[in-house]
Amino acid sequence: MGTRKSQEVRIIGGKWRGRKLHFHSAPDLRPTLGRMRETLFNWLRPDIMDTHCLDLFAGSGILGFEALSQGASHVTLVDSRRAATDHMKQCAVLLNAGPSVQIRCQDAINFVHRSDDVYWDIAFLDPPFKTPNLLHDAATSLAAKPRPPRWLYIESQDAESIRPTLTKLGYITAKSSRAGDAQALLCHFHVEHDATS
Repeated sequence: MGTRKSQEVRIIGGKWRGRKLHFHSAPDLRPTLGRMRETLFNWLRPDIMDTHCLDLFAGSGILGFEALSQGASHVTLVDSRRAATDHMKQCAVLLNAGPSVQIRCQDAINFVHRSDDVYWDIAFLDPPFKTPNLLHDAATSLAAKPRPPRWLYIESQDAESIRPTLTKLGYITAKSSRAGDAQALLCHFHVEHDATS
């Protein structure tokens, strides 16, 4: 028998709390653990309402769908794998998410470079653990935008290694946590931007 083509992950809070979503099964696809998501969205609770979010290495899409469930008004899910984005589209239909979700099958860094006219309040960066260079490239690309995201969520095996880069980019680490082999940082952009610029 072959390996399973999909697995399940459960939304932990908000309007879709308890809903199970299927995601594409792949060796490097590792959805953020439930306890880590609970910690993250407790951190974001004062700031999540009506935000535009970017889940840049979306994989299962769970961070983006969780954000919508807990109060975000729009989320963009980006992944380079067609099978992954096909599963995310099925989840969006299941949840009746409508125009509040945009799903793009595209290289993450290229997507950011081609979206200078788009602003996200929060960006979730959780690339495959075996490609830590993508984390640096994504953070650098987002910080170079005309209006960088106010919040960056970083998840990797060694998130501490990117702290010096984040500091140079203008981000201050507000929160940190660890669950299993994953370390998480929530970072705030400390240079205020004029919303009309």
